[in-house]
Order: sequence, then structure tokens, then C-alpha cells
Amino acid sequence: MKPEAKKFRRVQITKKLWWFTRLPDKYRIAGKITQLVKKMPVIWQLIDKGFINDTRVFMVPDDRAFQINISESVDVPENMVLPSELAEHFIRSAKHLFITDFCWCREAGGCKDYPVDLGCIFMGEAVLSVDPRWGREVSIEEALDHIGKAKEAGLILSTGKIYGDSILFGLKPHDKLMTICCCCPCCCALGFFKNMPSSLSMTYAKLPGIEVRVTDRCIGCGTCEDNVCTFYAIQVVDGQAVIGEECRGCGRCVLQCPEQAIELLINDDQYLKKAIEQISLVTSVD
Repeated sequence: MKPEAKKFRRVQITKKLWWFTRLPDKYRIAGKITQLVKKMPVIWQLIDKGFINDTRVFMVPDDRAFQINISESVDVPENMVLPSELAEHFIRSAKHLFITDFCWCREAGGCKDYPVDLGCIFMGEAVLSVDPRWGREVSIEEALDHIGKAKEAGLILSTGKIYGDSILFGLKPHDKLMTICCCCPCCCALGFFKNMPSSLSMTYAKLPGIEVRVTDRCIGCGTCEDNVCTFYAIQVVDGQAVIGEECRGCGRCVLQCPEQAIELLINDDQYLKKAIEQISLVTSVD
């Protein structure tokens, strides 16, 4: 069998095995399984080396979540560096860009709430080894337009190196591959990471210098608990929303709060520079 055919078959088999995503309480079920497997360190080491390795991904908050809390206006100061510029930086730096025609997770999970046709963006030299049946190579403008549509659809953006992508899709070289994922809170693999040991789960990290906090405007309505946080990082305790350490700073709770009682703050004006440096240590897109 030709290498291209092997890669395509590997993906088709994986999609069939992804039936698990159709279960209504899949993330909590995965959590119980994880608690059991956590007691088997050898297995976790195999998972780490085989699929996690040097994965380094940052959640990219929706710019609108940031704007809500800097003023009553939607205008942003001209010198303000917004989170979306992380994804834009790598898109503009990449020599090769590829958009998949669909999201593997949402298609396999039969997603009903978010667009299936808004897939991932692959960047870097490894794009040249992507099977063309999965999507198409695009321009910088098309890639930027794609992430704009994903944000409008309420999808969660993350940017970085996902070692598992190079394994699953057979893409080489793995250190020349970067991914922008457009995840939904109901179907995507992102949700499984919250149930992993912290050494693995934190490979999907909050941007350095990002803080999400609850203000005294909170009335404890519980809107933020209702299928908003992929990581179950927020809950109402004694009439007040509380954000836990699991928070990755995606900003979904900020946008969903009817009282605008949750703030997304940037406490380090070098936050994007630091994120770019950390990602660039493990992969390159030029």
C-alpha cells in the first residue's frame, strides 16, 4: 500500500473509532477511565511519548471577551495587542497553509450545534505531506478569514504544536508542523485533556499573563455553568461563580455572562511574545 493510502486509511479508522464522542456524558466517562489509568504510570508514559511528547498549545481567547472589559465601547486602543494576534502571527509567518474541509471531532461526533465544515489549519513545511483529500492549501487571507468565521461561530481557538497530529495524519517533519484548532465544547478532543494528569493536561495552556476573574457583579445565575466551560473550571458556590485552576483562559464564560460579571485581563504586556517564544522552541512554520 502506498504511503498516501496508508495515511488516509489511518485517518478513516481513527474516525470510526471516534464513536465515543457521540456519548452524551463522554468527558465525565473519560474522567473515570482516566482516574483508573492514572494508577498505571507506565501507560501514562507511553501516552506521553507516543502522542503528547513536546506538544505546546495555547488557548486563544476571543478578542471580544477582552474588549467587553476594557471600556463600554467596543473600540480598543491602537497600541493594544489582542490575543488573536498569536494565531495571526504564525499564519503570516507560515510558508504553507492548509485548511481541512471539516472538523474530525465534530464530524465523528455528529455535532448539531457548531459548523462541521470549519476545520483545522495546518501550517509549516509538513503541510506538503498532507493528503489533498482532507482539504486544500490556502492563502494568508483565506486562513485569516477562516479563523474569523470560527470565532463568530463561537468555537474555541488554540494555537501551537500538537505532536499527535503528526502521528495521526502521518505528517513529517513533526517539528515543522503547527496547528490552529477550532474546537467546540461538546465534541472536540480538547475536552479530554482536563481529565488527564496535570503534566499532560497543561500542554493545553492558558496564555502567559492572562487572568479570568469574577467581579462583585456576579448574581450567581449559573449561566456560566451551562455547557460553557470545556474544562469545567467554573461553578457557582454559595451564590457566587468561582473559577478554578483548570481555567485555560478561553474567555467563553466572559462572553456568555449576562451580567458582564466575568473579566478577562492581561497582566503582562509581553504575553504574546512569551507565547510565541515557547511555541517556537518546539516547532517552526517558515
